[in-house]
Amino acid sequence: MKNRSIPMRRCAGCGQSRPKEELDRYFLRPMDKCYEYDPSGNAPGRGAYLCRGSEECLRKAQKKRRMDFRRAD
Repeated sequence: MKNRSIPMRRCAGCGQSRPKEELDRYFLRPMDKCYEYDPSGNAPGRGAYLCRGSEECLRKAQKKRRMDFRRAD
């Protein structure tokens, strides 16, 4: 059998790398300029991963402005 690699993602709040299944993905809706939870993980657009159920990581990501998705034009 082949060894399958586990996709790793970094939390935008605490900065820890974790398996993708352990994190929640949020994406920016360009029309509304608001964040929305992406349960499928396949929504188009820029996204950020946060530790599942952690309000502390959400606050840290907002404080460090890691949830600001701006294009450099």
